[in-house]
Amino acid sequence: MKTEKIRLILKGRAEERLTITYEDLGKSIGRSAQGPWPELDVIYKADRAAGRPDLSLLVVLKKTGRPRKFRGKSREREDWTGELVAEYQKDRVAVYDHYRP
Repeated sequence: MKTEKIRLILKGRAEERLTITYEDLGKSIGRSAQGPWPELDVIYKADRAAGRPDLSLLVVLKKTGRPRKFRGKSREREDWTGELVAEYQKDRVAVYDHYRP
């Protein structure tokens, strides 16, 4: 199942304290960067339900270094205020810390 493959890729990135672009993730699983990416929604919901930090936020746009979705909502460029960027960075560090080897 692609969701499990994506989760494994993202766990590896988290252990390395890195993000991955939609383009690179797409290449890894044989899909276009444009998606759709329903697996990331599944990962987000499963992580929330299990009380884990959201692995899906490690998948970022090449141009901005930020995810298309954050905390379950689609985000446009103008949505990324300084406060939201700080929240994203905090959540990303929580993912890295959770999956620290």
